[in-house]
Amino acid sequence: MMYRICFVCTLVLIIAGKSFTQTPVSVYAARAAMAQSRNVSALQKARAKSGIHDKVTELVFFSRWLALSRRSQVAMRGLLKNIPATEKEAEDLMTLSDPPEEIRASEDTMLALGKIHDQWPKLVANAVMLTQGGMQNYVSYLPLATIDPHSNFTGNAQRVCSKLPKEFRLVLGSLSQKDRDYVRNKVFDADHCRALFVSEAE
Repeated sequence: MMYRICFVCTLVLIIAGKSFTQTPVSVYAARAAMAQSRNVSALQKARAKSGIHDKVTELVFFSRWLALSRRSQVAMRGLLKNIPATEKEAEDLMTLSDPPEEIRASEDTMLALGKIHDQWPKLVANAVMLTQGGMQNYVSYLPLATIDPHSNFTGNAQRVCSKLPKEFRLVLGSLSQKDRDYVRNKVFDADHCRALFVSEAE
């Protein structure tokens, strides 16, 4: 299944005429170690050993932490803090499971990273509903959501909008005019808490 997704992603990039930067081997290895950690202690050791703290690697770390300990407030706040905020970060997350050309990753490694990619929209939606102060980063990702056709961020955002409509719409209204217009026309109808951009995973 992950091979199919990676192939589809490659086709999307070719059609779009884009060339994404390859993930360095050390970064990919660090993310893989975290994604495959079986408990929080092993996860924290993998993070400390890597010394790598870019935003997407941190997202892998906190997503895995939440998958292992779903009520951790520290992990929730960490995940919300590390939501991609640029096109490059969103693209990096989209190709999370794709190994660098220099190595041949195992199927288990790609599946573990693919699972992080698939789970994080639900985990971060739960986090923003259970903590305070994360709505700005959460809603600010909406203009980037269409970069990844396989991530069900907007589907999960429907739950967030329905539970916290006032906070959701307030942050959306604070975005730039360009981002507001793009979200309202192409991504998400906040008035009715309905996704306009629907993931291919749906």
